[in-house]
Amino acid sequence: MYKKFISPFLFLFDPEKIHHFTFYLLKILFKIPFSGFLIKSIYTIKHDSLERELFGLKFPNPVGMAAGFDKNATHISEFENFGFGFIEIGTVTPKPQIGNPKKRLFRLKEDKAVINRMGFNNDGTELIKKRLKKNFNVVIGGNIGKNKITPNSDAKSDYVYCFKELYNQVDYFVVNVSSPNTPGLRELQSKEFLNDLITQHTIGRLIYLLIFVALSFLLIHSLKFNGIAISIASGMICQKLYEIYIYFKTKPTQ
Repeated sequence: MYKKFISPFLFLFDPEKIHHFTFYLLKILFKIPFSGFLIKSIYTIKHDSLERELFGLKFPNPVGMAAGFDKNATHISEFENFGFGFIEIGTVTPKPQIGNPKKRLFRLKEDKAVINRMGFNNDGTELIKKRLKKNFNVVIGGNIGKNKITPNSDAKSDYVYCFKELYNQVDYFVVNVSSPNTPGLRELQSKEFLNDLITQHTIGRLIYLLIFVALSFLLIHSLKFNGIAISIASGMICQKLYEIYIYFKTKPTQ
């Protein structure tokens, strides 16, 4: 039914508008009595074989929602009922920003994919923090970045601010320095910047929490990546389709 009727209809409209329209419909749906219970009973599957424990976190299953879908943490309760093992919000920046000019989301129908050039559009740390103060029964990740207007020389302060503000609301962090949609962001993929941010003077003194660093996949083919990996000596590396994640726990400085 979806492929024959619903999908062709939705594809008549701008993908970003449909995204927001779908979010609106979800809110309406979950206002119907017992709808949340019904959806949870259909889509949530609990079984010991699905459970995972990685990096000190326990996941009910390995299927999660990636950052970029529920950027502003407006639908965590709804998506939790759909059975996701974790939900990653963001990318969140210190101040609200509208992102890149529209049109910035494009469908590739033949490839069954989309291209996004959003540019970290989000409601800002202060408002998103308020939404995260509700009690949720799902692992929540916080994907954080710098504001577009923040020069790279001051980028560290943006990341530190997000860490401080969201520390008590999320279970892990992702430091986003890989997006190609914020000018100059990938220049922060240096061992000097990341080493200083996480292991030396700032984040390491503030928190003891799981952190991922999202790096461009292109770095795996360069010597630059080796320098970054070495600079974060206790890190381990896992590879996604287009990004590399270095993950580790920081230790508070005494």
